[in-house]
Amino acid sequence: MGENNIYNRADALISEYTNFIESVKCIKTEECVTLSRIIDLKSVLANVNNVITLLATHAVAYKIAEAFEFSEEATSQLISKINEVGPNTNGYDIQIEDPRILVEVKCNKLIDGKFGAAQLKSMQNDILKLLEPAPEKHKKAYETINSTKEYLKILAIVNFDDISAQKLVEPLTKEVKCKEGTSQDRKKRKGTWKHVRLLEDSLPTNVPVDEKEDKVYILVLTLQDLEVSLNKILAK
Repeated sequence: MGENNIYNRADALISEYTNFIESVKCIKTEECVTLSRIIDLKSVLANVNNVITLLATHAVAYKIAEAFEFSEEATSQLISKINEVGPNTNGYDIQIEDPRILVEVKCNKLIDGKFGAAQLKSMQNDILKLLEPAPEKHKKAYETINSTKEYLKILAIVNFDDISAQKLVEPLTKEVKCKEGTSQDRKKRKGTWKHVRLLEDSLPTNVPVDEKEDKVYILVLTLQDLEVSLNKILAK
């Protein structure tokens, strides 16, 4: 774990979880079931998605580093940059200038075997944010970069349910027709399917600029990818 006083998201999130685990090592059950510990548990559970998102973001960073042959130092700097940003911060989950890459990470678990309407809407909005950040909706991202045309754009999705990548992302890649009277915002979200491409193998490293302009690549992460990220955090 980190030894300096600079905020480190990995240290903060993992420490909160491990501290709670240590606090409930009781001899008698009734000693564990206290209002104070129940309140602590509420805080820990609220942070679970933040921990998973961090692990997924690290996993993407390692895949980028491998594909683009980053040095050990450059990889370490990328991970440190990710850790310096607090959870739920606006902007992009990963932004790299050389090479130009933008990443958004989603950790949505399927509901009854499929993504819920709100989950799909959130992913479609992230695709739009990657394609063209709007100043009124993506203020922080727009302030950071108001044109994403020259960037390799990636939406990373965690596969919690061990189904095929094709089936997992199908709702994002199949054509959706809008009914008459559909709002413009909804039409834009429903039209994102035209811009997404599922990555079957490794990350593309030589995408032509004209193809980067209107494409978002979907990278499906496995639980093993997240396990590797966790082990690397714990090993430090």
